[in-house]
Amino acid sequence: VRAGGATEAAIRESFGREIKSRGIPVLDQTSATRLLGDPSGCTGAIAMTRKGKPVVITAKTTVLATGGGSTAFQYHMNTTDLTFDGHGMALELGADLVNMEFYQMILGLTGPVKRMLIPEPYLALQPRLTNGLGEEFLLRYLPDGVTQAECLNTRAGTGPFRSDAAAKYFDLAVFEELGAGRGTESGGMQADFTNCDPDLIRAGKLNWYNWARERGVDILDQPVDISPQVHAFTGGVLIDPQAETTVPNLFACGEAAGGPHGANRIGGNQFAGTQVFGQRAGRFAAARASEIGMPDTNQEQIDEFGSRLSALRSRTKGSDPRALQRAIQTAMWNEMGVSKDSDSLARCLDQLNAVESEVPSIHLPKGQDLGLALSLPHLLTTARIIAGAAALREESRGPHYRADFGSRDDERCGRPIFVRQVAGQPEFHSGQLV
Repeated sequence: VRAGGATEAAIRESFGREIKSRGIPVLDQTSATRLLGDPSGCTGAIAMTRKGKPVVITAKTTVLATGGGSTAFQYHMNTTDLTFDGHGMALELGADLVNMEFYQMILGLTGPVKRMLIPEPYLALQPRLTNGLGEEFLLRYLPDGVTQAECLNTRAGTGPFRSDAAAKYFDLAVFEELGAGRGTESGGMQADFTNCDPDLIRAGKLNWYNWARERGVDILDQPVDISPQVHAFTGGVLIDPQAETTVPNLFACGEAAGGPHGANRIGGNQFAGTQVFGQRAGRFAAARASEIGMPDTNQEQIDEFGSRLSALRSRTKGSDPRALQRAIQTAMWNEMGVSKDSDSLARCLDQLNAVESEVPSIHLPKGQDLGLALSLPHLLTTARIIAGAAALREESRGPHYRADFGSRDDERCGRPIFVRQVAGQPEFHSGQLV
């Protein structure tokens, strides 16, 4: 983790070497779109190639390693393929999710480039912060007894947004300014580091300054625009210590899995989570597969998917999946990006329900966006669950901040929220992890 990009490169190299040496078949550029089976057990998946050809995979055990779904929000720090596919497929099969209201936000650039991380320790250098009107804005959001220097120094010491320290006022201020229409053209707040100590900038976290310069960003030369951006979910598909979900023979790991982290985690710990629970998921799934026979192919589910695909391709008019995705992103960010309350969550759910009414009429303009059209129900279903769980959690805990319930409340809310899909609708309940 301390080796910067070298760690990722080493893992990629190791994976590639092992896959090749073991002769493991890889379906490259092929995306799973639904799981086969029922709540009594997973029996494989249906996937789509990049050219739109369905592939049926019958399997004794299946591991979800599909990541999260930060693209449900307008401002996020990940690639466009993270659309909650694993979460949506698991829900559809009957699996439980947990802790979905807890999503972490980190600071990223909106200009001159988008979705580039900026190290939060740089805020301790006290840059000049202004909104799109050129006004210094932070002081108006600080309560009595909290100085701007204290706020920025505290924010510099934490990676993701947290609801229980003076650091929160920085993210809340940016979110409120953006909501009031006072953002910069790129959609952020301007941070001017040009008068800060160059030696401290260059000595920053993991030599970020030189890394950013290679990508066209020099914060000693010009101001940059920054904003909190959704990065990772601590919740996901509920797993046990063997990484198995509540559906037998279906395992999950990485950001797709919920349970290992609880409401919050230290920035960077998901990296360890991918390795620890990835190893456990693979080991226990392999052990299970050695004990059971190959399941029967569920032809009825395959035919149902084929009919859905044919209807989607034959539709000549209807809703554009790109427009529906933007509507989801706008609702999720504007109404519950950093701060939320009962009114904003109700508005968010209303807007998501309006999107849901248009999903059955999705069509593919010129045959494009098949992958998004198939992923959109997963994205929408999970977004509704996030908003629903956030509405139920009437407190502020970890990265979850409710303006109308600003404090942590262990007595009323000290338990995780679980959800499963019943008759096509989310059913929530609270309880204890075991």
